[in-house]
Amino acid sequence: MLLKSERPKLTTVLSGLRHLLGRISMGEVRYLNSTLRAPWSIDVPVNTDGMQFHFNTGGVARVSTREQIITLHSGDILLFKPGMAHVICSSLDCSAIPFDKLPLKFVSEGYRTLELNGGGYTTNLLCGVISLSEAENRTLFTTLPDYLLIRTTAHHSSKLIRYFSELIMRETQENEKPAGSVITQLADVLMMSVLKECCNCVSSIPDSQIRYLNDQRIANAMQMLRDAPSAAWTLEKLAKKVGMSRTSFAVQFKDLVGHSPMDFLTACRMDQAFTALQYSDDSILSIALDAGYQSESAFSRAFKKAKGQTPGAVRKLAQNN
Repeated sequence: MLLKSERPKLTTVLSGLRHLLGRISMGEVRYLNSTLRAPWSIDVPVNTDGMQFHFNTGGVARVSTREQIITLHSGDILLFKPGMAHVICSSLDCSAIPFDKLPLKFVSEGYRTLELNGGGYTTNLLCGVISLSEAENRTLFTTLPDYLLIRTTAHHSSKLIRYFSELIMRETQENEKPAGSVITQLADVLMMSVLKECCNCVSSIPDSQIRYLNDQRIANAMQMLRDAPSAAWTLEKLAKKVGMSRTSFAVQFKDLVGHSPMDFLTACRMDQAFTALQYSDDSILSIALDAGYQSESAFSRAFKKAKGQTPGAVRKLAQNN
């Protein structure tokens, strides 16, 4: 690992953190498999809804952030926490192409390919975004460093990461047109292993950000809201489920999480609605009803406030892509 930090002692907090990482859904991962011949440069925009990653399956690439330049060799995996804009390129003197101007080829849901032919040496990259819920962004990944760099060929890298990274590299290098389904299935396991590895890279975690993990009742309540956001939850129902009084539950939840139970529920519902708008054919009214709203207009106002764009805009963008 590039990150130089002292490994933390095993504590209840880190145990809970590992558990939370393990529960992140890998069902919403978007992959881009690229064959890039120098010179090339891509301007990768800020993504606040997930963690962006670049897996170099062959060749050399450079990544430029506001603060530093990172060189990716074959086998390296670079993982950014949400909100990190950067440029990835063959050399720093190339003009960057905006991501939305790239000639992407749709292969299957969640899997696209890209070829840029500058005539020079070839670099193969498997890149993508691991979508996270708004709640996960707020309560977990604010604790991580800006990025993690895993050298999969290094002896201290986990055996699981080395094994699956080698399989992906073999698939992309030995096959002129690697099967997208094979790549995505292997990459799902690889990226889950990388996320779990994140726990071993955190040397100092602010207690204020993850104190809820030490309170099993509050952690259970949060998980229930994530698992069933469309249920008709009330403070009374949640408090009863975790064996607390209504008042004690409300006070303890806000103190540990930083948001009221109902605000947290709204965030979970908006995450569910955002996913439905992108990947389902349900009408906006149907999605609004599932999110607990009685009218499309009320849902649209709440959605725009939470996500910064209207439900219609999200659906139109998903259809265009």
